[in-house]
Amino acid sequence: MADIEDTSVVLQGLGTISSLEGLEDDGYLSDEDTSLSNELADAQRQWEESLQQLSKLLNWVLLPLLGKYMGRRMAKTLWSRFIEHFI
Repeated sequence: MADIEDTSVVLQGLGTISSLEGLEDDGYLSDEDTSLSNELADAQRQWEESLQQLSKLLNWVLLPLLGKYMGRRMAKTLWSRFIEHFI
């Protein structure tokens, strides 16, 4: 549920950036509005970088560790069943 709210906030921010950029081209924005637009763009870039970092963490660290753990657990279970069957 929080993801939907976060996404809507980001989309609203993107809409604000788009509308501010259009006004900036027409010369209707002050320096404060331009700085707001720049801050929103910086925040969006930082958000995207954070998502990329989380994705790398998941793909390069957490998934291999989980696979290693599950593989060893499965091997131990299968080996114990194999030994019980033949011994």
